[in-house]
Amino acid sequence: MERQTTSSSRGGTEHSAHRSAALTALGGALIGALSGLLGSGLGYMQGERTQDATATARRADIRRAAYVEYAASCHSFETSTHYVVPLVNAGADKKQKRREVEERFIPAIDRLTRAGMTVRLVGTEKSQALFTDVEKNWRAIAYKVAGVHGKPIPDDELLQFAKEISKDFAVFHQSLEAFLDEAQAEVL
Repeated sequence: MERQTTSSSRGGTEHSAHRSAALTALGGALIGALSGLLGSGLGYMQGERTQDATATARRADIRRAAYVEYAASCHSFETSTHYVVPLVNAGADKKQKRREVEERFIPAIDRLTRAGMTVRLVGTEKSQALFTDVEKNWRAIAYKVAGVHGKPIPDDELLQFAKEISKDFAVFHQSLEAFLDEAQAEVL
């Protein structure tokens, strides 16, 4: 009888050991599954963050390129205007004036307008407000110069006209600097 008791108690121990091993295996599988799920979730979130960072960097690159092109076009416009202003008087050589207007001034306005459209499309709300001031100022200069191109000013008024244009360019530069300061903050 003793043997049966021992063997039945051993059977209980074996059964308990199997149960314990099964629970341990089940617990391990559950921990592995949860770890895998958490790892996948973290991987997904990291991928999303990376994708967001990449998209933000790409938008900054696009803005940067647009702002650089716009600043270069502003410089080209100013240079072309300085070539045309001395030729708006009545005594200027008409062929030279026409060449300067057709080869420098009008193309510079065209490039500035196109660059401005790009900035308008990619700029932020804050830069848009500053951009509007820059646009208003360069257009005022362009209209003033184009207006006297059709109707030349008297030779004795050329110096006064050049001074007005210089004042207009000072205002233009202030608005352009404010815009570029904001643009720099956006893209860096």
